[in-house]
Amino acid sequence: MRSAMAPPTLARLVIDEIRRGSAHTAAGAGGYVWDFYGDPAGHEAMRWAAAERFVQAQPRASAERIDRSFERGRQSDVGRSSDGH
Repeated sequence: MRSAMAPPTLARLVIDEIRRGSAHTAAGAGGYVWDFYGDPAGHEAMRWAAAERFVQAQPRASAERIDRSFERGRQSDVGRSSDGH
């Protein structure tokens, strides 16, 4: 089975969406009830956890290639806040 998108491209899309969504959420943090997530950082952590589960659910060869790209993207976020700075 082949995916419709190359694994590194898919990984980049997931990483970019986590960043975009997390920045959007952080920018409007005052408009949310944080009972479930705790705060914007908790929300972002759950998005990363969901992305990791998504990667693990892919066929093995694709998952390995996605995972390598995904880890590089996540490591580049170390030290960044949810608002992209």
